[in-house]
Amino acid sequence: NTLYFFCVIATSSCMGTTVSLSDQVQNPVWLLPSDNNGVLLTLPNVPSTGAPAVSGSLILGIGTAGNNSPAAGVSILTTDPNGYVSTIYKNNPPIQSVIDSGSNGYFFQDPTILPCTSPLQDFYCPPSPVNLMATAKGANNNQASISFQVANTSSLLQTGHPVFNNLGGPSPSFFVWGLPFFLGRTVYVGFESQPSTLGTGPLLAF
Repeated sequence: NTLYFFCVIATSSCMGTTVSLSDQVQNPVWLLPSDNNGVLLTLPNVPSTGAPAVSGSLILGIGTAGNNSPAAGVSILTTDPNGYVSTIYKNNPPIQSVIDSGSNGYFFQDPTILPCTSPLQDFYCPPSPVNLMATAKGANNNQASISFQVANTSSLLQTGHPVFNNLGGPSPSFFVWGLPFFLGRTVYVGFESQPSTLGTGPLLAF
């Protein structure tokens, strides 16, 4: 399932494996006595040329206190059991996708966007910033249109900044909504089987 692996040190090989439920890692927030049905991450936006740093808040709970009550009109996308949604991009068939603050950019496949040369081959380097649109779709069939931009990675890095809202790169089999997606947004993460004012998780809302 690409989540747990069994490795043989002698042969330096690993393979996917199953793990009993009692041994699986769970989000520690759920173990708290209250405000434990999910979290929300809120981050300010940054300029198109990046920023030297960004500071936001990770707030515990969804709809359990005044500081974690969702705003009206947020898009609510339930996920599959592994936390995935899907993304429709340029009228292509939906592709499995993840909304992940731990990834540093948008990662998706688009042969019309110029890739960078080595050593930045994992990123895009269009001559000028490209404005794009895609639609995220949940397991509940709710959809949300998302506009985003991809700029020249080489030019971005020349600013000396580490935080960008328009960093992107190719990914042939997955669509990753990375950290740039979170900048300027509040994103709610509802835990599996836990009810909240947004519904019962697992879900994502923004």
